[in-house]
Order: sequence, then C-alpha cells, then structure tokens
Amino acid sequence: MFSFSEFRDTIQTPNLAFLTGVVELVRQKCVDVVNKIKQADYQALGMQAFMYYTIAATNVETFALRLYSNYPFVKDAVDKSIYFQKYLTAQLYNAEIEPLRTNWICTSMLLKRDPYRYVGDAYSFIESYEFMNLSSINHETMEPFFIENYKESVDCGNSFVTNHKYVKEILVTMKVGDTYISSMRFGDTPSSLPSDFHIPKQPLKYKFLSVEYKHPLMKKSVVLKLSPDIYYENNEILSMGFVKRALEHQMENYIFDDTYTLQILDSDVHSFVLKSNQYVVLEAYTYKIMDKIRPAAQVQSDSN
Repeated sequence: MFSFSEFRDTIQTPNLAFLTGVVELVRQKCVDVVNKIKQADYQALGMQAFMYYTIAATNVETFALRLYSNYPFVKDAVDKSIYFQKYLTAQLYNAEIEPLRTNWICTSMLLKRDPYRYVGDAYSFIESYEFMNLSSINHETMEPFFIENYKESVDCGNSFVTNHKYVKEILVTMKVGDTYISSMRFGDTPSSLPSDFHIPKQPLKYKFLSVEYKHPLMKKSVVLKLSPDIYYENNEILSMGFVKRALEHQMENYIFDDTYTLQILDSDVHSFVLKSNQYVVLEAYTYKIMDKIRPAAQVQSDSN
C-alpha cells in the first residue's frame, strides 16, 4: 500500500513534467514572435495599413454621401449643423453670414461718408435680404418670376444711386438654388438689365484661382474666397461694393477705402491687379475688366 508521500510524488512528477513542457512551449512561441518582429518589413506593413485605412475611409465616405443624397432628413440635419457652426463663428468674429435658405435677393448699398460732417470709416455698408415666396407659383412660371423680381430690385437700386449723392454703388445679388446672379449700379445715369436677361444654367469653365485684398495701411493681405457658384455668364463681380460685401463676410480685420487693390490669379495662371474703380464682367469664354466711367456732365462739374 502506497504511503501519502509516495502518492504525492506520483502526482507531482508528471505535473512537473507537463508544466515544464508548457513553459518551454510558451518560451519557444515568444522567441518565434520576437524573430518575426525583427524580420518584419515595416514599410510594407505601413503601406498595407494605409491601404486598409484608405479603403475603410472611402467606404465610410461613400456610405455617408449616400445617406446625405438619398435621405432628405439626413441632408437637412447635416446642413443645419454645419450652418449653425458657421453662424457661431461669424458671431464670434462679428462677421456677416448669408442665410441658410436660398431663393433670395440681397440689395447691398455702399455709401460714401462726408468727412466734414461725420467721423468714422470712409464708407458705410448696408444690405437687406428679401426671400421670394414660391408657394403661389408653379414650376413653369418660376424663371419668369425670378427674372421679374430681380429686374424690380435692380430698378429700385437705380433710383437710389441716381438720386442720392452719397450712394456710390448698389449691388444686387440673387441666389436661386445654388446659383448666384450679381449686378451693380453706380453713377448718375440709370442702367437696366438687357431685354434677354435670363437665369444662367451652365457654370463657366474658368475661375479665379486666388483673389487677394491689399491696402497700403495693412501689413497683411486678406484672401477673398469667392463661391464657385458665382461663375456664371454676365455676372458683374469684384466691384467696390462686391469687395466690401466679401470683406464683411470673412473673419480677418481690414481697412476699406478707395485706395485698395486686388491681386488676382486667373485659371490660366495670369496675374493682374484690379483697382477700386474697376470691376469684372464674366463672359462665356473669358472675363472682361471694366472701368467705372462717370458721365461727362459729372466729370465737367468736378473739374470746375
């Protein structure tokens, strides 16, 4: 009959051998792992990890875009969230921001302040938005409705600029969908839209790569970010009122008067300077630089 000590030895001997084998197996596996790490091609692993990340990011982006495009409530929630962030940023920097809604007409007025009567900046700027009521019209009459409203706003701007000597420019901007229509009025001679005025359908193929606002009293220029939806035929852009409006809608500090210049780089990588008495008309295949020429009667009156 076995004693207790013999029984214990009988049990411990195989257990000890088993544990020794397990420890040796773990040690060998650790050695294998260390050797594989030493021999690993980290550049290939990094490229593989980057490839997996790119594929995953693309899939996530595609899925998010599908949700945004196919589900109106998702699009609405995303648009409102982004706009709310932009609105808070604009309020923080005391900047202007366009409405989230579209189908509006904005009338902007640039006024020259009389330095003998008032103190402050050389120019003041006022703008007002009018939202068009589309509930009473059908799809077939939308474009004539937009055109009629825009012409009335331009005619109203004409009356201001021709009857008030301190109104230097009226800028009328209409947004229909994502499309901007822009025209301005200045001087003592009223002008009207052409009889064949229409809402443009196709954006232009050229754009300005950069527009920098420079002023002799500013150490640093301000980059004006123009919406890609402004590049439509017959739009009048970068006039003095247009520039002032663009400055009001950005976050940088600036000084504004008629001594500024714009450094512009076009899509052909051609650089040119636009002065405060000039503006740009967008044509079908190119752009035209225009001078603000005052009527002859006004020039003679100023020279006397």
